[in-house]
Amino acid sequence: MDTNLTFNFLVAEHLAIESEAISMCDSLEGKTTLNQTLFTGLNNLGNLVKAHLHNEEVLLAGLSQAQIDDSRLQLWIAAANDFDRLRSDWLSFLAEWDLDTIERRRGEFAVSARSILGRLTERVRFESETFYVVAVQSGALRQQ
Repeated sequence: MDTNLTFNFLVAEHLAIESEAISMCDSLEGKTTLNQTLFTGLNNLGNLVKAHLHNEEVLLAGLSQAQIDDSRLQLWIAAANDFDRLRSDWLSFLAEWDLDTIERRRGEFAVSARSILGRLTERVRFESETFYVVAVQSGALRQQ
């Protein structure tokens, strides 16, 4: 396992993702926010998520189901399936919304962005509060 990957490090990444997502949602409220600003924010968030997903893949590669307490295994499996759906939806969202599309369909972008960003922030909170706790308890992830 990568020794830099700790509970605290991964949660800090979550906080950065959540902060950027909230900032983007706030930007959607302003009618004067430039489309380029929205696209740049989306690109920055995409980069944060991409780096974090790489780190989570490293963590998951070092964890087997046998390490997870039986009482939490079903939660872990369900959460992994939910993650797969969100990841697919996130990648589709990023592919759909380039700068030109945001400019042409800003209202639709705002609705779509609020939905996916809400799901994303809920997910990182869930992982910080539940998923990573299980990984720490299983010994697959150090606290610090």
